[in-house]
Amino acid sequence: MLELDERLIVIDDDPTGSQAVHGVQVVGRFDEPTITAALTASQTVFLLSNARALPEHAAVARLAQIASTVRQVCHALGLQARFASRSDSTLRGHFPADVRAIAGAGPLPTVLLVPCFVDGGRWTFDDVHWVREGQSLVPVGQTPYARDDSFGFHSSRLPEWVAEKSGGQILAEDVISLPLQQVRTGGPEALATMLAGAAGSVVVANAVDDGDLEVIADAVRIVEREGQEVLYRTGASFVRARAGISRREPVTVADLGLTRRGRGGLVVCGSHVPLSTAQLTTLLQREDCVGIELDVPEVVARGERAAVAQREAAGRIVAAVRAGRHAVVYTSREVVPPAPGQGALELGEIVSGALVELVRRVRSEPDFLVTKGGITSHEVATRALELERGTVLGQVVPGVSAWRVDTGGAGSQVLVVFPGNVGDERSLADVVGALSVPEQH
Repeated sequence: MLELDERLIVIDDDPTGSQAVHGVQVVGRFDEPTITAALTASQTVFLLSNARALPEHAAVARLAQIASTVRQVCHALGLQARFASRSDSTLRGHFPADVRAIAGAGPLPTVLLVPCFVDGGRWTFDDVHWVREGQSLVPVGQTPYARDDSFGFHSSRLPEWVAEKSGGQILAEDVISLPLQQVRTGGPEALATMLAGAAGSVVVANAVDDGDLEVIADAVRIVEREGQEVLYRTGASFVRARAGISRREPVTVADLGLTRRGRGGLVVCGSHVPLSTAQLTTLLQREDCVGIELDVPEVVARGERAAVAQREAAGRIVAAVRAGRHAVVYTSREVVPPAPGQGALELGEIVSGALVELVRRVRSEPDFLVTKGGITSHEVATRALELERGTVLGQVVPGVSAWRVDTGGAGSQVLVVFPGNVGDERSLADVVGALSVPEQH
């Protein structure tokens, strides 16, 4: 549990990191009044930096500014900030640049690397990070995620991954390990002794279930009470353990308080990882779903043709949802290479901008809204829905959160945030099915 004067500040590099918690705040604006209101309302706050969608220099600048503002607010409120850099459980991200930016000036504090995400089938043991694919466990360096255009890597063993991502600035042999056997037999006190001896180092935490993470969180509390600064680089599950948030049953339509008007929902899929494409294919097999493809080459070319396509897509969405069917908007699946002088992240920004504009046109029409993929979810939440602050209501299925979004002067709206790399081929269809069930009176 957090002490009364502590706040767990989770700086999320995409908006999917709240996928293991409930009853916490999510924040899309980083001015002092908004952050003050969030820290007053909740002990655990997710700040949606979207850093993974930015080039490294821009991500570093944004993260440094967010962390600085948080420190100022916490100082004014008399609160102790505990920082988590929440990132992808398949290890994509700007590490170690982002933790350096959050840490601020001076040497790095102890960096606790905990990518374990229990509900998503990502586990760390023998210092190797593993990803569940079907019935198999695959070292993360052998998965499609390791071949990401922007954040690719080769190493599955975490000390070597740290060395690889740091360009050799941090040596693998200097990375400290908390072995799984020690986690399970030594208890928090033994782990705390190891952490105390690792000040200023990167520490790999081996963990495969909630119990392991809770022991690690208890050890962290011990050293923090003694004055050691620990910055957590973590998947979603450690946030739950460190905050002391209990698991809860999946939220229902009644829990979400969705307004039922007999209309269909809107699903927006921008994620291109193979699992997302498989989930999209399964979803489109539902008879109550209407697929609406957004042609990426057309979007990138922009011009009048793209504008006409936007208007046509908006009209098809409105027609479908008013007929009680679910509109499924997705980007064309063929990978489009960036233009000369253009990076993959810049290309992604153009495509996500088109999705945002489409959602803006129709946001009041559907009975529910699901976004698929991290960047897509962030852009829809902050730009199309104008998120200032919101609340995580819980998970519809493991790893898939529902938020109540407080929008800029426009009331609130429920948004279901579905990560690109979670679930199996049926999970997206299952979520849409669950949201389609009429509320029981």
